[in-house]
Amino acid sequence: MIASLSGAVSGKAVDVPSLRLHDVIASDVSARVDLLKLDIEGAEDAVLADCEPVLGRVQAIVLDLHEFDPANRQAPRVLERLTRSGFAYALDEFVAQPWRPPVASAATPFPGKALVWSMTVRAWRR
Repeated sequence: MIASLSGAVSGKAVDVPSLRLHDVIASDVSARVDLLKLDIEGAEDAVLADCEPVLGRVQAIVLDLHEFDPANRQAPRVLERLTRSGFAYALDEFVAQPWRPPVASAATPFPGKALVWSMTVRAWRR
């Protein structure tokens, strides 16, 4: 389960039907996924963990990896999960987000530096 945005936005709540990505990938046992694109604002590790048993069907992945919580970095888990699933990967398009809290405190050697960031991960079958 992925945490909701409850309280983070205002407006009328609307129920939206959804599909579990794991079930979509697993739905046709003879099919393969040539390219999977993920841009899910911080839920990358949770979704990839759920999909790990069926990632063997995926040939390539492009994902925007978001790091919003400096106390719980997901990048190491995501990259290890990709490696364990048989992918090679490259990282690019790193974007520091110093306008989003938190930033490094004045008590650190790097005050004001971004602790929130995103980057693109491109992964492919070895």
